[in-house]
Amino acid sequence: ARASKPQAAPPAQRSRRRGPRQLRSDAPCDVLVMQLAEMGSMVLAMPALEELRARIPGLRLHFLVMKESRALIDAMQLAPAERVHALDFSGPAAAVRSLWTALRACRRAKLAATLHFDFFARGHAAFAALACPSGERAGFDNGRHDARRALLTRPVMYSAHHHTAEMIVVLVRSLFLDEADAPFARIPRVEVGQLPAYRAENKTVDAVRKKLGALADRPLLLVNANASERL
Repeated sequence: ARASKPQAAPPAQRSRRRGPRQLRSDAPCDVLVMQLAEMGSMVLAMPALEELRARIPGLRLHFLVMKESRALIDAMQLAPAERVHALDFSGPAAAVRSLWTALRACRRAKLAATLHFDFFARGHAAFAALACPSGERAGFDNGRHDARRALLTRPVMYSAHHHTAEMIVVLVRSLFLDEADAPFARIPRVEVGQLPAYRAENKTVDAVRKKLGALADRPLLLVNANASERL
C-alpha cells in the first residue's frame, strides 16, 4: 500500500520558538538594522532602538545604509565605524564590491537578527536571508509580496493608521513574541516617548549662513511637507 503523506502538525503543536538564544541572554548579540532610503526615519527609530538595548543587555548594533547616508549614523553615534556597512551604488563594480564586503562582515558577525526599517523593499529581504540565515528576520508586510514574506521569519502586518515611530517599535517587539503569534499579531498602540532633538554645531550654522549669503540676515520660512507633529 502507498504510504500516506505526513500530516502537518496542528497550530497548537507547532514550534513556538521565541527567537535565537542570543536575544534572551546577556551574551553579546549582533543585530543588523537595514535602512537604505528615507534616512529621516532613523531619527524616528530611536525609541525602538532604545527598547532593543533595554531588552538585550549585550546588544551590538550593525547598520546597512547607503554611502551617502553614513554621515547621519556617525553623527548620531549609533554604532562604531566597523559596524556601519555602507553600500556604494555609484557604479556596477562599486555596488558589487560594497555588497560583498557588507555581506562578508555580517556573516562574520553571526547575526542573531535583522530589522528592515525600509517598508517593503524586496532586496533587503534577500540580503538579510544571506547575511542572517539562521537568525530572525523582521520586516513589514502588506500582504501582497509572497516572495518577500517567505524570506522573513517575523513578518509584521503594516498599518498606515499608526505613526512610523510606533510601527518600528512594534517591529522590534515582534522579535520577542512567540513565533506562531508574531506574523500578524494584533499589537496595541505604543507610546514612543520623547524623540531626540538635533542641535547644530556653530561651524555648521556658519556654513549654512555662508551658503545663504544675503538671505541669512532676513526672516526665513522653512516649509516641511511632512505633516507629522513628531517630525
